[in-house]
Amino acid sequence: MKIKSHLSFNSLRQALSDRSHEFEDSRQSQKVNYSMPDCVLSAFACMYLQSPSLLSFQREMEGRMSQNNLKNLFGVTSIPKETCLRETLDRLPWDSFRPLFKDYLRRLRRGKHLELYRVLGKYYYTPMDGTTFFSSRKIRCKKCLEYHINELEPNCRHQALQAVIVCPGIKQVLPLMPEAILNEDGSNKQDCEINAAKRLVGHLQEDYPQLPFLFGGDGLYSKQPFIKQILDSGGHYLFVAKPKDHQFLFQWVEEIEELPTFQFKDSKGRTHFYQWYNQVPLNAKEKTIETNWIRYKMIKNTPKGDKVVYQNTWVTDLAITRHNVKELVDCGRARWKVENECFNTLKNQGYNLEHNYGHGEQNLCVNFYILILLAFFFHQILELTDRLYQEVRKELTTLYRFWDYVRGWFNRVLFIQWEHILEIILKPPEFIYDGQKIKQGRG
Repeated sequence: MKIKSHLSFNSLRQALSDRSHEFEDSRQSQKVNYSMPDCVLSAFACMYLQSPSLLSFQREMEGRMSQNNLKNLFGVTSIPKETCLRETLDRLPWDSFRPLFKDYLRRLRRGKHLELYRVLGKYYYTPMDGTTFFSSRKIRCKKCLEYHINELEPNCRHQALQAVIVCPGIKQVLPLMPEAILNEDGSNKQDCEINAAKRLVGHLQEDYPQLPFLFGGDGLYSKQPFIKQILDSGGHYLFVAKPKDHQFLFQWVEEIEELPTFQFKDSKGRTHFYQWYNQVPLNAKEKTIETNWIRYKMIKNTPKGDKVVYQNTWVTDLAITRHNVKELVDCGRARWKVENECFNTLKNQGYNLEHNYGHGEQNLCVNFYILILLAFFFHQILELTDRLYQEVRKELTTLYRFWDYVRGWFNRVLFIQWEHILEIILKPPEFIYDGQKIKQGRG
């Protein structure tokens, strides 16, 4: 079961190791007990294996056996103490990880895997959304966002704006470098999601000038200043547009005597209804931009009559036709993947996104989020490209069960390669009991 070498676990992990040697290290060299790569890789291993207690357990293994799987598989030379690890990562600028996301996407493109995500013949649909990964009334730092509720003690949060490349029909999502939403030094105005989106789009266009992005998002983004930035940078958009936010646009559309319409029934008897119109004004301003508008409804036949079970409207700069309206709507509806396949997985499927690994005073909280996201990116790449990984995932059915097995073997047996753990799970070893050979089952 061969995997392309540039997409193997060892190659991806080595890229992280190489990059961490280039990270800015503001510590005084004479006071450094553990290197920057050891701190980064140790923290990453904890996130990769979804194990908050990894470091203490591995130190115990090292004491018994003089070696451990952090060294063997993750390239950690000396396991840092948790205090040192947190202090080191707290000082590390959070955007240091940006080149890694670029490198991993480049590897997928080199292996032709990125082509699977093309929509409408050439674009890469990239919805974005904000998420909160830390919230507390007691713990805070100067970069925390503050939210006051009922005049009580402020709720302090850390948030990020996340963009992912998705494709209708493909479960795996490809996370891009997030944009932290935080209060910077010297700023009196609190940061917000739309300002982070402006920075994010600029960074993505700079990092991937060759990729034709089709940016997606909810109604927050379907405003003229942000749309204009996307168009000026050469990008494209497909944003939700609600009637209450675009009253002039919807009034303008409703005055059209006959809208282009297309509908069909699926195998479940549901009717899919599409309407659209090109070149409509986004708002009532004199210098408004023109956009293209789509309405979609899913109608289910019930004993009480037809019932609309889903409906939405979008605006886009792409010209809409009878031939592409369905695919445009499929993309618009796939926006939920950034919430479900990304945030929901990170929060509820073992990645411990909202677990407080440490808050710090500068960048620690954000860096832990990015390391969790990198671990998730690793797993998404392996799910896409590694047959052995795919087979074991299929065999163990759930993420919880998969990582329970991986951690069990990782913490008890020394391995030379990551793939050996998967092989031993897929084909459990035999052992001798009372003179009889017995095959170890998976339970």
